[in-house]
Amino acid sequence: MANHVTTRLILREGNEAATDYFRAMCDKCDAIYQDIKEKRELAKEAGEKYEGVTDVNLWNLNEDTIKMVEDKDWSALIDKIGTKWAYVDDWMPEQLTIVSAWGVPEDFVNRVAEEVGELDPKAIISIDYDDEGPNFIGCALYAEGEQWDSFQVDSEEYSDYELAFWWDEDEHEGEEEPDDFEPTWDAAWSLLEGELDDMVDGFKNYVEEREFELAEEELKYSGE
Repeated sequence: MANHVTTRLILREGNEAATDYFRAMCDKCDAIYQDIKEKRELAKEAGEKYEGVTDVNLWNLNEDTIKMVEDKDWSALIDKIGTKWAYVDDWMPEQLTIVSAWGVPEDFVNRVAEEVGELDPKAIISIDYDDEGPNFIGCALYAEGEQWDSFQVDSEEYSDYELAFWWDEDEHEGEEEPDDFEPTWDAAWSLLEGELDDMVDGFKNYVEEREFELAEEELKYSGE
């Protein structure tokens, strides 16, 4: 059974067109969910077992990936989404929570970043994610239509960041797990949010420096 990875895809900054793009995805999720709900109710009323789709599958959000499913072109579908399967677990304006197999649906995220970047070159999108182990946690920032930076901590690195999600018997040899042991999820979320804040600052500083250099170049040539 595949490990489930939960990815939160968030529009951090964007104009009205970028916001509408995310809301359109949410509207599609609403429509798919309502369709599933109605079909379940009809099956129940008929005394039949519902055997249809139960999740808001990620491929249902775009016409080309819907066509791939209809054609049973699974290889192309995986290449377009980035994982064997993925569904939207929760949605709200400017955010999707996606559950997928083994990893982040990077190709879908890249597509969103590229299409939003075309609508708003200044839009900033982020993801943060965790494996159900968790065997890893991480985050990434997307700007100007592509990935700007990323950060990931694998399980063997948790101690470097003072993270612990389970009682390590090898590390605490001969000790029993204390009754008050709690996984350090709050610290993990703070770590990822801090990394994302630094990425945003780094990107904005880069843009400012780039615009300053361009202005200097224009001033230089205009004075010749």
